[in-house]
Amino acid sequence: MKQIFQVTGMSCAACVNHVEKAVSKLDGVEAVGVNLMLGSMSVIYDEKAVTDDEIIGAVVSAGYGAQRSSDTERGKNQSQQDKALRAMRR
Repeated sequence: MKQIFQVTGMSCAACVNHVEKAVSKLDGVEAVGVNLMLGSMSVIYDEKAVTDDEIIGAVVSAGYGAQRSSDTERGKNQSQQDKALRAMRR
């Protein structure tokens, strides 16, 4: 499963690395990508092995804030923009 999360509190590349390491240590996480400029994190994981809340917990334990992108207004707008972009590509 692929999920997008909004991450707050990051200010540099070291923050990105810290978040990526914290999440990638979780069992079931296959890939993690953090975008500092957008404050977002894309995680590919096995939903049978790890939950969204455990991923968020790892980010919080690393000293940052996180929530599902779908739970934020910014995430809803981004999702709509992604759909429109895919439609234009076709």
